[in-house]
Amino acid sequence: RNCTSENTKHHTVGTLPRNMNTHSPTLPAIHASASASVLPPRRPRLRNHVGCQTDHSELVELRALQTKLNEVREELDSVSRELGFAEQRMRHEVRDEVESRLRVQEERCNERVQFMRKYTDRHISQVRAASRISLDTARTAHRRAIEQEKLSVAAEKVYNSVSDC
Repeated sequence: RNCTSENTKHHTVGTLPRNMNTHSPTLPAIHASASASVLPPRRPRLRNHVGCQTDHSELVELRALQTKLNEVREELDSVSRELGFAEQRMRHEVRDEVESRLRVQEERCNERVQFMRKYTDRHISQVRAASRISLDTARTAHRRAIEQEKLSVAAEKVYNSVSDC
């Protein structure tokens, strides 16, 4: 702590005065105790070490390990390529399956529409035929009524002309 009061002029900057209470922990002390309980202690660094100290007996093992790693890497690349091809093949198969199902559904829908059109056309033709028959019957009845009216008017004229004589 930096203390600049009158009673602490005799100590150096960055140190605690002699009469100050040292029982309360300082921030660096709290930080050090907290990190010490969580993290393992650091290993001291070696200052006089050489970059690589490999024995000749280890070279054979390292080369064997390197060739094994290369084989594994090549096998992983091969598997990765195979998986890519399998994924593409599966996508194509799924797309083909969906398209074939779509075609089947489209054909069924077209057949259903054609059936409905035929049924509707048949129904319309039946309604038109019934309407024609009804219209012809009404026309015939109307003609008969007109003829009957004409006959009754003619008979009345005859009756009136006979009764006038």
